[in-house]
Amino acid sequence: MNVDPRRSYTAKVGVGVLVVLLVSGLVGAAVYVDVTDRVKTEERHGLEGQASMQRGLLQTVLDDVGRADATTAGELSRVTTGTTDSQARDWQLQTVLNARAIGADRVRAVHYAEYGGEISASSERDLAGKELEDVGLAPPEDVSGVEYVERDGHRSWVLFTQVNTGGTLVTELNVTVIAELLETTVQGSRTRVVDDDGVVVLDTGSPSTVGTQYVAGAGVQSPAIVAGLNGSAGIGTLDSSVSGGYGRAVVAHEPIDGANLAVASSAPPSTLFGIADAVGLRVLGLLGVVGLLLVGFTLAVERPTVLALRDLTGTARDLEAGELDVPIESDREDELGDLYAGFDAMRRGLRERIGDAERAESDALRAQREAEELTAHLEEKTAHYGSVIASVADGDLTARVDPESDAAAIRRLGGELNDVLGELEATIDEVQSFADEVRDASGDLASSASEVGGVSDRVAESMTEVSADTATQRERLGEAADEMNTVSATVEEVASTAGGVAATAEETAEEAREGRGAAEDAVEAVADVEERTESAVAEVEALVERMDEIGEVTATVSSIADRTNLLALNANIEAARAGEGSEGFAVVADEVKSLATEAQERADEIETLLSDIRDQTVTTAYDMRGARERLGEGAETVGTAADALRSIADLVEEANDGMQDIDGATDDQAASAEEVAAMMDDVRETARETADEADDVAAAAEQQTASLGEVVHVADDLADRALDLDDALSQFETDLDARAGAGPGNPARGAGANDGRATAVDGGMEWVGDADGGEE
Repeated sequence: MNVDPRRSYTAKVGVGVLVVLLVSGLVGAAVYVDVTDRVKTEERHGLEGQASMQRGLLQTVLDDVGRADATTAGELSRVTTGTTDSQARDWQLQTVLNARAIGADRVRAVHYAEYGGEISASSERDLAGKELEDVGLAPPEDVSGVEYVERDGHRSWVLFTQVNTGGTLVTELNVTVIAELLETTVQGSRTRVVDDDGVVVLDTGSPSTVGTQYVAGAGVQSPAIVAGLNGSAGIGTLDSSVSGGYGRAVVAHEPIDGANLAVASSAPPSTLFGIADAVGLRVLGLLGVVGLLLVGFTLAVERPTVLALRDLTGTARDLEAGELDVPIESDREDELGDLYAGFDAMRRGLRERIGDAERAESDALRAQREAEELTAHLEEKTAHYGSVIASVADGDLTARVDPESDAAAIRRLGGELNDVLGELEATIDEVQSFADEVRDASGDLASSASEVGGVSDRVAESMTEVSADTATQRERLGEAADEMNTVSATVEEVASTAGGVAATAEETAEEAREGRGAAEDAVEAVADVEERTESAVAEVEALVERMDEIGEVTATVSSIADRTNLLALNANIEAARAGEGSEGFAVVADEVKSLATEAQERADEIETLLSDIRDQTVTTAYDMRGARERLGEGAETVGTAADALRSIADLVEEANDGMQDIDGATDDQAASAEEVAAMMDDVRETARETADEADDVAAAAEQQTASLGEVVHVADDLADRALDLDDALSQFETDLDARAGAGPGNPARGAGANDGRATAVDGGMEWVGDADGGEE
């Protein structure tokens, strides 16, 4: 029986069902192909992203280690070239390696080998003295890459860094710790790192494969590894013979720059594309359900079913077009309702995956912006610290850094650097003030010596006058004695000349009294000289004590320089830890260390200068003590001369009385003439002895004057050295320099007050008059 489809509703339904099934099949196939392709593409991108992320982590680790090794190599070069003492050199090398190894959990050990391969220092001290080759660390011909080494049951990545002095820095990295950094984001995948020999040096899925060939028997012939080692990145599906241990596998490969390593992230297609297959099967299942429903319930539910299928077809088109925000809902409780729910679950899953990808991209952009902001901040702080350190290096000790920063390490370094600069400034201020005190004390010493010299000159002049008066007295007493010897024969002549003899005796008595007064003045002058000499000795001894205080200040400067060196070492360590953004930080540390070295050199110069001043001061004190002893002897001699002159004066007084008696009693003169003549002989002898004593006193005074001249010369030299010390310190600018500008009440440094003290002029001593009109 022929059935006209135009007249048969059943035929129409059948034709419609067939058409709907055909259309649904085509649409389902399109959806299946599109969805599976999209999901597979996303999974490939996920595997590529995982490989890229892990490659970036490894690249960052190796770059950080490379920068830290370069810094350490520089420190090793400075130690080997700047230290001649072998024991101190070994200790410093060990300190540098310990600082490199401490706190770096990725670093297993650090070694330094001299040219030839002998290990001279190591963080594992038992390796010192051994050869690199003997412990399995022999460097390859090309040391620019990463070598895999198994030593003492440990697996390590080994990096070799050449030192300028010809040695080699060897750094061992812990493979286990590095592997823990690599997170697997694609389920069922594994990541392996392969070197240019085809050896697996890291495996996140099976650590037991580390040290084996990536492809057994094929070396580096796996296309993915070859491409990665050649510097290209990509993804592909490889057969089991070259996939590296799976059967057929999808492999994403990335190169690690400068390390001769390639990263390969792989996963079986069944695992990687499991979601796509599941989605495809879900679509096919839904299409089958739709077909069964159309066939089984055509007569009862053809219209609602057709409408539902049309709705689902439109929904599928919306999903294909990317409309994922509109919920797919239905009030049906049959299979079509489940089909709606399945489509909605698929829609939500796709939307969540796309949302996760967008959020990940947003997070990456935000992290990039934060990193750029931190880098800009570090560069700004580095430039600021560099300018301040340059000012300090030029002598401006008032410069300070602004330690405010979001980075705790920068704040801590800024605070410590300001503290060190403050201590250095205070120390330089104290040394400058003390240099001024030394200069003033030298002036006081020279002034005192000048006054003592003046007094000594007056003593010498007085003693010369005493000597001359005594000689005159001796001559006159000799004449008197000669006259008295002739008295017994010429009594009549004595009577006629008695008046003249009496006058002569009176004059002699007057001269004796003047000589006695001059002797007493000499005694007082010598006592005054001795007192002033005692004061000068005390001042010199006080100056010696102040020299010791300067030595303590110099020791403080040396201590500050040592602390600054330690701060520079800590800053280098912090710079090595901080990574790529801390190159300016390392520059600041180098500038701090340079400043500490210059401060140490200046402290050594000051210590040498102070040693010379201390030696000269001790010599001056010794000479002053000798002068004081000679003054004591001179005082005794002058006292003896004074006693002799008093005796002479008494004798002359007696002689004068006798001559007056002779003048009044000429008759008794003949009887006592012989006695008077003998007495005059004694007086003449006494006068001779007195003259000799006066000559000795004058000679002692002249010797004292010469000694005081030496003291003046020593004080002059001490003032010159004080000026040298002041010049050495004048290159530093401190807050004290700003407050001590020239003006009323603030005389320029190096100028002395014109108050009778010595002032340094053109390297000599300028003598100025004292209050009592002393000579210049």
